[in-house]
Amino acid sequence: MAKSENISRIEIFCDDRLVMPIKRMLLGMKGVHKLDDQPVVNAQASKNGVTARSSGRGIDLLAAYLKDHKLNGKIINAKVGREFAKSIGRAEGGYNSIFAQACEQGLLVKNKAKNFRMINYTVHLKG
Repeated sequence: MAKSENISRIEIFCDDRLVMPIKRMLLGMKGVHKLDDQPVVNAQASKNGVTARSSGRGIDLLAAYLKDHKLNGKIINAKVGREFAKSIGRAEGGYNSIFAQACEQGLLVKNKAKNFRMINYTVHLKG
């Protein structure tokens, strides 16, 4: 990296389809030293820019996910948990602790399993 007293950082929120064209354009410019991108999991575009969909806590993200997928009153299992974890950028097994918190707060109710190999939960969204 060239030594410079005047280095700035730019933060851009854009549609996923635009990431690579923007990166190619910026990397072709002299003076661009480092360019990283990462997905934003808890954001939504609004007329005032980008806003958070929820507080960013795992339980709030789970509630938003369940609402978006219209799962209130439905029975869910580990498959939904893995999909949720992946959607927020966690390891697929990372849903267990969030499901445990959701059970404590009444968002999920653990069902008595008929076969002990699969645990099911009933979704109880408030409001």
